[in-house]
Amino acid sequence: MEVEDSNNAKDVNNGADGSSVKTETSDESISRLLNVEDVQLDMAPIVWKQTFGTGQERYYQYLCHIAAILRNLSCTHDNEKYLTGHANFIQSAMQLLYHEDSELAKYGLEIMYNLSSSVVLNTQSEEFLSFLFGFLYNLDVSIVTMALDTFIKLSEMTPNHNVLGKMDITFYRRLEQLLCHSNRQIVEQTATLLMYLSRFGSMRARVLIAQETRIIKVLVGLIVYQNQRKVLPSLVVPLQISVNITLNQARFVLSERAASILYHLALEPKNRVCFAPYTELFIDLSLNDLSVATIMTELLLAIGDEAY
Repeated sequence: MEVEDSNNAKDVNNGADGSSVKTETSDESISRLLNVEDVQLDMAPIVWKQTFGTGQERYYQYLCHIAAILRNLSCTHDNEKYLTGHANFIQSAMQLLYHEDSELAKYGLEIMYNLSSSVVLNTQSEEFLSFLFGFLYNLDVSIVTMALDTFIKLSEMTPNHNVLGKMDITFYRRLEQLLCHSNRQIVEQTATLLMYLSRFGSMRARVLIAQETRIIKVLVGLIVYQNQRKVLPSLVVPLQISVNITLNQARFVLSERAASILYHLALEPKNRVCFAPYTELFIDLSLNDLSVATIMTELLLAIGDEAY
């Protein structure tokens, strides 16, 4: 006897009058909740008010309930591909992300964070990225880390590299600031994001990072502070690379990660001149610090004669 899959089968229950009542499968239930194509959206506020009352507070509570449901659906990994392929769901999440109310906007951020591993960006995604970028200025550390994680997940997908590479210079300058943040998690996540952007990003992204920000100087400063007992002081002081960098921040980012970012930035020919002030320091690190010796040697080979 064949047994139907419990996840897909339609259960038959007896109603109060003894009649058979078919219940929806989970997929059908989700589809019905998300399918707003047959609903006149301009009538939705009237329906909400009839259900929850006319008070502004109750109207707001209803929106929060909906946002929480959407967020909870996105938390289940098995729903990820289904939900990202559903235009209405992503559109709803975007509307929450753009909302002027901070609580509703946070729900939108949580949804996009949960689904970002399966979100493919396109030429119409600029508005979404600009709003996501805005969360990097939030005073709440948890919000900033969630936004950074969302960017990291998006940057892991090859189809998204070109779109992310078109981010404005203000994006990279904000990453420069976050690289000097006092919070350990923010510094580590920023370095991870920069590692992806420098390795897989577009030529434009690598050039902006190297030439329009102080990220190279900050990364070198982090390496120097973590290896301050090994680096010759005479090579550090004249460069003034220790500005706004502390030893605690240096410990947040492993030297290997910072060196990896520098190496991938140096692979872009237009950037090699940016490394000229640090070549002697890189030589010293390649000879005295085993943790970055190999990658520093590769970095010097990538720079070549153009840095001298």
